[in-house]
Amino acid sequence: MASTARAYAPKHRYEEVPASPQFEVHSGRGRSSDHAQYAQTMAIFRICMVVLALLAAMAVGRLWLTNTSMEVLTQTNSINETIKEARLTGSELEVQYSQLTNPAKVKLYATYHLGMGPAAGAVSYVDLTPRFAKEATPLVVNRVVGAQGQVAAMEQTTMQVQ
Repeated sequence: MASTARAYAPKHRYEEVPASPQFEVHSGRGRSSDHAQYAQTMAIFRICMVVLALLAAMAVGRLWLTNTSMEVLTQTNSINETIKEARLTGSELEVQYSQLTNPAKVKLYATYHLGMGPAAGAVSYVDLTPRFAKEATPLVVNRVVGAQGQVAAMEQTTMQVQ
């Protein structure tokens, strides 16, 4: 093994190392650049960046306004639908109220379903039992009978008009 290591060993104890390339330094003013042109270019670049930022802000603002207006329109539409439903329900309730408060319908319901109507040709009498009304009983009965006669006369005139 020792013989192989000697085979690769350098022949001279101090070999010459190849010389490194020589560099020369020249002193001077450095890069020659036009500072005025550089400043002008930077000013134009800054103006362009400001304009782009303003355009981006306007685009974002426009999107925000569009989104907000669409939300308001949607809410307005839902409120209008609710108002239409409420008006329809109110109209139905008014019709139902007018039907239920119709005097002819109330009279028919009271007569046939509740048995409250007077018998045909019968006279109704009012009996007032308190002491103060005992003297006025004949007067009240006469007025009631007279009022029934007036109602009958009114019904006959309305039938003749129709």
